[in-house]
Amino acid sequence: MSPRLRPIGPGLRALAVGAAFFCAGADDARAFVRSTTGNMPFFWRESCVPVTIYLNRFPQVSGMTADAVVKSVTAAAQAWSDQPQSSPTGCTPYLEIVPTLAPASTTPPTVAWDARNSIIFRTELWSKSGIPGHDYAFEALAVTTVTARSDGHIVDADMEVNGVTQSWLNFDPGVSVPFQQGETKSYYDLQNALTHEFGHLIGLDHTCFTPSFDNPLVDSNGKLRPKGSDGLPIPDCGAGSPEVVRETVMYNVTDAGETSKRTLSPDDIDAVCTIYAPSVPHDVCALDAATPGCAVAPTRPARRSGWAWGLPAGLLAVAAFVARRRARRA
Repeated sequence: MSPRLRPIGPGLRALAVGAAFFCAGADDARAFVRSTTGNMPFFWRESCVPVTIYLNRFPQVSGMTADAVVKSVTAAAQAWSDQPQSSPTGCTPYLEIVPTLAPASTTPPTVAWDARNSIIFRTELWSKSGIPGHDYAFEALAVTTVTARSDGHIVDADMEVNGVTQSWLNFDPGVSVPFQQGETKSYYDLQNALTHEFGHLIGLDHTCFTPSFDNPLVDSNGKLRPKGSDGLPIPDCGAGSPEVVRETVMYNVTDAGETSKRTLSPDDIDAVCTIYAPSVPHDVCALDAATPGCAVAPTRPARRSGWAWGLPAGLLAVAAFVARRRARRA
């Protein structure tokens, strides 16, 4: 999953910037949170979203096999994709996310609006596009950058997975952490993290909020506290979040070995069933013969055609990190 949200700063009008996360309410409240351009929520207009996996030596670095990595990616994508969801209405979203694996020798692309949706495993530098000086928070498991037009229509999404400062396993039943005398590192479930990240890829934001030290209404980057689909402001992360919020896939904190975010909560199901209901107007595309422009923008539009918006987002790897921030604010 990923780190704290880093929204676009005031006055930034880039053609491509980044993506998002989460939910809120009282103990019995249910809501989901959508990423927005400021006033328009994110969504994929197309029915099929292809993404390419770039392993970038991750199996050699992590010790996970390529098969285990691909299994984790595809299972995480399938959790949100066009399949019957266990909702009261028996919803089957129109959206389908389809990952494919790039040849092992392929150089990963940069994170940019380039008409390519990518999942890139970072194995050398934990930074945007692997570029020095653009470092992500060390505790972040992954960061997803989504680019959308001013109407909220998503045109590009790139996911980066931290293979530098974090350790990974596929915690299927029967799998346990390998024991090495004196080892203290924590292992995270890849499918668990990626299910959260795919939530960002389809346009969802975090269901909790980390306010700035001085103002509970904005975070440290000046982003306003979002409202959930119930119209209520979302709660603080950590102890400030009701249990129903902490159980959502889009809650932005996870623990080592956790697998609960592999499965969508009722809030998450409500989100994908609402945003991608078959009755919502959308463009149908065939994955084996996509029409030009299907799933991603074929080219970067001229600047006059409108701005694109986004927010790099992620799930904090260590729950204690939120607790430390809260203690410093107190």
